[in-house]
Amino acid sequence: MKLLKKVLAGNISGKAFYTVLDQAALSGVNFTIGLAFVYFSSPENYGFYTMFMGVFFLFLSVQNALINTPMIVLSPKLEDGEAVLLRRSLFAVLLLFLVMVFLSMMIITFFSGVTGIDRASLWVLPLAVCLLLLREYFRTEEYAQLLPQKALKRDSIYAVAALLAIGAAVYTDIVYVSLMFLITGAASLLVSVRKMHQFTVHLPPKHVIRQKFSDTWKLSQWSLFGATSSWLQGNAYLLLLFLMLGVTEVAYIAAAKLLMTPIVLIITSWSNVMRPLLSKAMVREQPGRAETLMYQGMAASVAILLVYTLVLMAALAVVPSGAFPEAYQGIQEYVLLWMLVFLFQLVRVNYSNYFQSALFFKMLAKSGMAVAVITVGMTAVTVQVFGEAGALIGLMLSELLFSIILLLKMKADIPVVEKREE
Repeated sequence: MKLLKKVLAGNISGKAFYTVLDQAALSGVNFTIGLAFVYFSSPENYGFYTMFMGVFFLFLSVQNALINTPMIVLSPKLEDGEAVLLRRSLFAVLLLFLVMVFLSMMIITFFSGVTGIDRASLWVLPLAVCLLLLREYFRTEEYAQLLPQKALKRDSIYAVAALLAIGAAVYTDIVYVSLMFLITGAASLLVSVRKMHQFTVHLPPKHVIRQKFSDTWKLSQWSLFGATSSWLQGNAYLLLLFLMLGVTEVAYIAAAKLLMTPIVLIITSWSNVMRPLLSKAMVREQPGRAETLMYQGMAASVAILLVYTLVLMAALAVVPSGAFPEAYQGIQEYVLLWMLVFLFQLVRVNYSNYFQSALFFKMLAKSGMAVAVITVGMTAVTVQVFGEAGALIGLMLSELLFSIILLLKMKADIPVVEKREE
């Protein structure tokens, strides 16, 4: 408790509180969608939904690399006027990016092989993914200003609208892949349309947009490389499960992950609040302060993971087996594997936040690509040997490997302020 109080002291406490609530709202929507598929749809539908969400996260990784991450780590270092100009210029880049996403998603949807994909779905899924990405930009823009309370307000409205629509879908027994994307896309549009209008009518001149993107490209070119490799590392288990065993097995592992939803919340929310704070510490030439914050956050988040896992296992011990649908019997057996995955992921994410804030994108990119290549080969072997469990074993080992690499980089005493990457 003393450690948690120390970590959440002063300036961090309010921001962390708002950030956790914000992520809880989003996680609540994703958790409810997962439950809807588990209890009111088929494993095949849930498997395909999980795969499409994997594609969404690929596009989000690219967006984070090109737009969101440069915005969130550079904005706190700039004067107010320059920061606004940067964020609005990157919004213009986002609009072009969304056009490419829409066209790519149409192709992916057409060749996906999902049962029931019709002409309407070819438009719904690409449009929904673009709207989800748009909402992610605006919430990141508010985090870049260290204003998580604004993101919380927006995402709370999104969550209420989405949950009401999901409830109606469950009540009418129409839980399908395209409908869930339609719901989340429409809710994203609802909370984004006003700010989208404000940004669109105040776009900077083209030459300013080009200049700002050129400035951020020095960082984002490596961030893009790193984000792609990070997505491959984090999603190889899904792809290999799908290719080697089938879409039903994807649904089974995804259902097991639902039990660990609060930990996913912590991983994402902590990164959103820590990166701008670490950036501020570093721009003030306080690398020691930044490192202390990072290690305190790591210790606190790991402690929360361990406590949550113990409580979850105790709860599952008294839950009757009939509480889970027949197709998902035994998913509780994967809790410990998911706990180990998230344990090493929390360590890796905290180290990564530190190095991103220090602008060491090139180092992260090269390390991430090496780990991603190893992960694919390693996970293929573990799936072949251990089946479904092998997917999580491969993911766990990859997170452990990446954590060790970043730890060694920390031990190398890299001068994060005096000699940043060019």
